[in-house]
Amino acid sequence: MMLASTLLTYFLTCAVAAATPGPGTISVITYSAFLGWRRTLPVILGIQVGMLAMAGLALSGVAAVLISSPLLFVTLQLVGALYIAYLGVSSIRYARQGVEIIAQHDDSGNWRNFRHGAVVTFASPKTLLFFTSFFPVFIDPTKSALSQMLLLLALLLLITLLVHLVYAYFMKYLKDILVRYSYTFNVVVGVTFISLAVYMGVQSLK
Repeated sequence: MMLASTLLTYFLTCAVAAATPGPGTISVITYSAFLGWRRTLPVILGIQVGMLAMAGLALSGVAAVLISSPLLFVTLQLVGALYIAYLGVSSIRYARQGVEIIAQHDDSGNWRNFRHGAVVTFASPKTLLFFTSFFPVFIDPTKSALSQMLLLLALLLLITLLVHLVYAYFMKYLKDILVRYSYTFNVVVGVTFISLAVYMGVQSLK
């Protein structure tokens, strides 16, 4: 069993990472702001499944193969960056159409909302690096690595789920403000996504 201090440090680190605006968190904020927290649940579930799948790839050794093949890994990073940039451009385009059109366009059914959450997670191959480089910091080499990694994964998924649910629920109190300033909100979201995409692209080419 891990030390309480180690688990606390890990818990706080995961909470900060989950709360920090990234493609997944921004998607949760955007969907809940315009569609409500209930219709955002498929997006949150998609993010969870995406993270779980990424963890599975990392634990199966696929991450090591990707890391050992720079060209393949860079290609995946650039594809992910392009998808994030597409989301940013789409958000800016929606800003010119008005909140009603945004709601009609984005509320495209539970399955597509779920798929959006999963794809956003997969769009960042560096999630694989998170599992392969972040987890070992908290693992005690004298104990079972598998049981510790499963515990760390379960805690990460739980913390991310709770943070996203909090975001989704409390966005309803800001909905009127965001609707009033929907143009500005969508432009900010769009610029943030594009900035993330540029950052991902630059980092992948280093």
